[in-house]
Amino acid sequence: MNIEELSKFVFKINYKDTSSQDYVYFQIINYLAEHGSFTATELDKQILFKKENQSKKTFKIGRRKLKKILYGTDKNYEGLIPLNYVTAIPPFRNRGGYQEMDYYLTEKGIMASLGFFSYKQNINLKKILKYFDQPHLKAYKKFASEFIKLQIEVFLMYHYVQGISLGFKHEHSADYDRFRKTIVEPFDIRVSNEISEKQFHKLLQKLNLYREIHSKFAKNNILFRKIWNEPLGKKIPSHGFQGWYQIDLLTRFDENLKIKKITKRKSPIKNRGSPIQVSEFIYSRFQDYSKKIPQSSIEHEMILLGIKKHRKNKSNSQNQYSNNYF
Repeated sequence: MNIEELSKFVFKINYKDTSSQDYVYFQIINYLAEHGSFTATELDKQILFKKENQSKKTFKIGRRKLKKILYGTDKNYEGLIPLNYVTAIPPFRNRGGYQEMDYYLTEKGIMASLGFFSYKQNINLKKILKYFDQPHLKAYKKFASEFIKLQIEVFLMYHYVQGISLGFKHEHSADYDRFRKTIVEPFDIRVSNEISEKQFHKLLQKLNLYREIHSKFAKNNILFRKIWNEPLGKKIPSHGFQGWYQIDLLTRFDENLKIKKITKRKSPIKNRGSPIQVSEFIYSRFQDYSKKIPQSSIEHEMILLGIKKHRKNKSNSQNQYSNNYF
């Protein structure tokens, strides 16, 4: 299965039923995948829905109702913030003495959006990868992009093979930290069939390979820790996979990938709504994967990613072994 199919299965957002709360969520998530953020004013009467038994009439959701939908205070909507698809961030600006929140996708929201909005076109992922446009990092941009995509595929496949849907599960960002810790340790799960078992095994082997490649560069450049950081000891991860999901990477750029101008606040202002607080968690030390990754496989993958040049004196048999590792 590809990443789009996996995302649609795990999050199960019914975008075809225009009278469902799923359809409203789909529009909001899709907008955030394309534009990165919005204020409630920016989406005033842009979100559409149809009431049950009134399928011919389309309604526009106003700013006030939109905020209720986001925070889950509308009786017909569980809320994108309680469901952990969206997070509210206070911006550096004043509006009539009040502070209007900016809304961004969480890591769950980003992964859910991939069922409808392609990985390469997703503005949030473009913002993260923007940092690799620097001359000394450009050669590693493809690796960074593939590694982030691989982490998402592993997360989605982990739930897919178990038949688990996260669509309307009330989660916490720390759940994703725990997953990152789980996935690098030996673990047991029940899978639906042998084909899925083999696919997931192959995906995990590739994850281990990319972790090995990542370890070669992470010590010398802090940006490599933005796409992955090994969960060691009791150190508390920041967010998601601590890792590629860092909210500061998403808030620094506008939808045209230009650095946002920050205006200094002149006076204290009132809040309308506030972000959900993130609790702290203690993590135990983990065991590294016992399976060794052949050096030939590491070198072969680095060549494919453009990180390392192909050596002509390498034997064909070694390259053949590398190709057959997966």
